[in-house]
Amino acid sequence: MEFKSARRVCWDEPVPNVVARAPAQLSSDCRAAYFVAAKEFFSGAGAIIDSGTLAGGSSVALLEGWKAGGRSVPQRPFLHAFDAFRCDENTPLFFHEHFGGDWSAGDNFRTIYERAVQGYADYVEIYEGDIMKFEPWNGPGIEILGIDVWKNESIARHCARIFFPHLMIGSIVLQQDYNHIWLPHIHRIMEALSSHFEKVHETEIGGTIIFQLVRTISNQDVEIALQRQSDCNEGKLLAETAARRAWKSHTELFVEIADCLREAKCAGKDSAFLQLGRVEAKAKHSLLDEEYRKFFADQILQMQVYITGLAYSA
Repeated sequence: MEFKSARRVCWDEPVPNVVARAPAQLSSDCRAAYFVAAKEFFSGAGAIIDSGTLAGGSSVALLEGWKAGGRSVPQRPFLHAFDAFRCDENTPLFFHEHFGGDWSAGDNFRTIYERAVQGYADYVEIYEGDIMKFEPWNGPGIEILGIDVWKNESIARHCARIFFPHLMIGSIVLQQDYNHIWLPHIHRIMEALSSHFEKVHETEIGGTIIFQLVRTISNQDVEIALQRQSDCNEGKLLAETAARRAWKSHTELFVEIADCLREAKCAGKDSAFLQLGRVEAKAKHSLLDEEYRKFFADQILQMQVYITGLAYSA
């Protein structure tokens, strides 16, 4: 895979209608990010991993991006889709609104995904089930890794172990839930591996932050990073560095609010409330527009309520 700097491409280019219309919990910025990643950085020499596909919007964006790039692929399938394909408590309404019918937590939606990618069936391999049960990747090197499955720290640790050592130099990692207050392990793990990744794009609307691999990651590198991010003191430093290196004010606030979860666990509720108060003051005096300020005021309130209900203290 020939190295091509991801800092030199436009990540906000218009996407085909089929990508824009695909049912997905993706902003227009995030759809563009997936589309451009495949269009510009999938050479065909390796694999694309789409982990956490939901109804298939991210896979459609990746497949259409490959199509727009016009590169041949020596092996089929090349897109490997990982998902439990089971509704959680938050997705039945999404499926009802887009596909009709009655949906409940636990319902299987694999047929919805298969329908979304049916025009590319020869290029897609589906891995259905709990990703925690999958062994380390044994296919070709990974050129693009879409991540929308790091919903808790255990899953994040497992996925880092099974996928990161197989990334190719120049490969693209799309962290779809980076701008999120409830998943602070994403910020810490990516920061712990910052000597291997270059951050290349932060979406304006949506949660996706894009990284490019500039130095290979060994199994040992992953273990060291995971140990650092789980340590209270190291974790605090990693979060502070991630916030300081954020390009956009809203990304910085996401990281800082999320880190209050670590602070509550490691130093107790009172310390977490003090930290959250400092973030609240910063948000009120930031240059964010009024809509974003209201959004973060609500996020901070949610975090206050959550910390209040925690059973532990320092």
